[in-house]
Amino acid sequence: MPDCERKDAWKEVAIHRIANDSRTLTRCIAYGGFLALTACATGIQPVVRGVAPLPDRLGAAQPAARDTQADAGDVSALFPRGAERDSLNAMMSAAIANVSAAFEVPDSLVAGPRASIGMSEAESTDVEEATSWDIDVNSYVTQDKVAHYVNLFLGSAKPRFAASLQKGKRYEPMIRSKFRAAGIPEDMYFLALVESGYEPHAYSRAAAVGIWQFMTSTAHDVGLRVDWWVDERRDPMRSTDAAARFIGDLRTQFGSLYLAAAAYNGGPGRVSRGLKKYDDQMDDVSGDDRFFALAEQDYLRAETKNYVPQLIAAALLGKNPANYGIVLDSVPVFAYDSAVVPALTPLAAVAKVANAGLSEIQVLNPHFLRGSRPPAPPRRSGCRSATQRTSTCAFWHSSPRNEKV
Repeated sequence: MPDCERKDAWKEVAIHRIANDSRTLTRCIAYGGFLALTACATGIQPVVRGVAPLPDRLGAAQPAARDTQADAGDVSALFPRGAERDSLNAMMSAAIANVSAAFEVPDSLVAGPRASIGMSEAESTDVEEATSWDIDVNSYVTQDKVAHYVNLFLGSAKPRFAASLQKGKRYEPMIRSKFRAAGIPEDMYFLALVESGYEPHAYSRAAAVGIWQFMTSTAHDVGLRVDWWVDERRDPMRSTDAAARFIGDLRTQFGSLYLAAAAYNGGPGRVSRGLKKYDDQMDDVSGDDRFFALAEQDYLRAETKNYVPQLIAAALLGKNPANYGIVLDSVPVFAYDSAVVPALTPLAAVAKVANAGLSEIQVLNPHFLRGSRPPAPPRRSGCRSATQRTSTCAFWHSSPRNEKV
């Protein structure tokens, strides 16, 4: 199904779900009102995070219950502890009983708020640590190098770190989707932040290129085309597919995601030789700990030793950046329709037919180096989603191959 049709279908389904669930919606509204009544019965003003307190009748703003509520990242302020919590629990339980009796609220509905109010210390801690990762972050946050990069990313490098996260938002859904389909932990998405800051045209001193910073030889090994006409290392879609394959192969080879990351940066040969050289010293070490054990030896390059700590620090901060005072703007995701075009078709002609600007088409096709589709078997060039998909495809069958715009 074309993307434009899929979007329409999604909207239609959403409308039907809202209509069919109207009774559930009514119950939710009633449930919210019930909680408000219980709060009023105890003299407690409900606080909505991110919303200023309601003004009183004299027009003065009521003070927040806790100063820490001004910090959007402080969840602990919502959950009182000790005697304060016990007193609040008793007050709320009594209020729930009174309100439920007065309004004939079913017991099944009362059980929910009554249970949620009596939150234990352990449960409140779980809420504070709600962020989770599918790579092992928690085990290594106390590592000196990880702490160093956390401080760096929140200190002098914070503007650059935030700019990289902002740029990555455009590609994040695509990267996570492809990693998920390939069986790669989705939070390896942050590897590209360390590599390039999510810049498709990034070019290193070692001539590594693109979001995933492939060298030419490695790019050929993972199935990417690199020549005078095209450099697929600059294509976010194709290079992400290649990165997923490469990371998966390295993880299989070394049995550890962080050793795979080290091999991604420093080369699988060097990591393999290091593991053999220091095998006796690492005999009782397994899993991701083996990377840190190897990094303690005088063998890996400094860049590779620092690579995994940077990845962990980036994942720690980047998964929920608002907790650390980093606010990101919403951006359109990287997505497009495609059309098969003849060899040497100028991107300017694609832009004209797609009713788009040339710069927009160039951004969607950063791998085409010469401003046209390269000579080769037919390939697909990205073009923005449009309702004129049929007429666009018809153009390619009727227009001369050498058309210039």
